[in-house]
Amino acid sequence: MFRSFLQLFWEKNNESLDYFLMDYCFAYIIDTDKECKKILESVPYNNPLTYNGIADKLSQPYNLNEYKEIIKATWVHKLSYKLPFKSNEKELTYYDFIINTYNNI
Repeated sequence: MFRSFLQLFWEKNNESLDYFLMDYCFAYIIDTDKECKKILESVPYNNPLTYNGIADKLSQPYNLNEYKEIIKATWVHKLSYKLPFKSNEKELTYYDFIINTYNNI
């Protein structure tokens, strides 16, 4: 159902009508499809550190123990080029660590 909706939408539109379009789609499908709702409710709770994750710490000094706690909470983290962050020549920051570790993947 979701795929069909999106395919039909993008056949008739060149841009999203709203930033939360995907959220609205999910909400509609969950409200109208009992099987989809059951599947969604079976997914374990994830990402309790959304607002205290790595994105908020990019310019801060890197701390291995803190990093392990953050990545243990979830397997995906949203980062953004829109957030202000900078490298620090005197000490390793989270930004430096991420760039040095994952830049060549």
